[in-house]
Amino acid sequence: MSAFAALALLLGCVGVFGVISSEVAGRRREIGIRMALGAGTSAVIRMMLTRALSRALWGVGAGSVLALLLAYSMQSLLFGVAPNDPASFLIVAMLLFCLAAVATIIPTVQAIRSCPLIALREG
Repeated sequence: MSAFAALALLLGCVGVFGVISSEVAGRRREIGIRMALGAGTSAVIRMMLTRALSRALWGVGAGSVLALLLAYSMQSLLFGVAPNDPASFLIVAMLLFCLAAVATIIPTVQAIRSCPLIALREG
């Protein structure tokens, strides 16, 4: 059961990382335009983080409610852990938020470091 839980968490992390980093990488042109117009690096990173983490907040919130509802149906399979264990929910939520932040920062910094003209041509 623990192996399936770890596999599910790993697949969730890969999915979150892939979706968020792909979305940010797809906005290279916008980042290039903002940088060409004089936006600061911190402002661009903050903007991208705000958008990504707000989406992550909605996803983690909806997923937590659904997981809490489904956990009670698996209560007979849990040993030593309550179905509504706050530590488990908090650890997974924090892991996904940190992963969403990393998945946003990596492509954003790559787009910022590249020349804005190259990002505009690639668009």
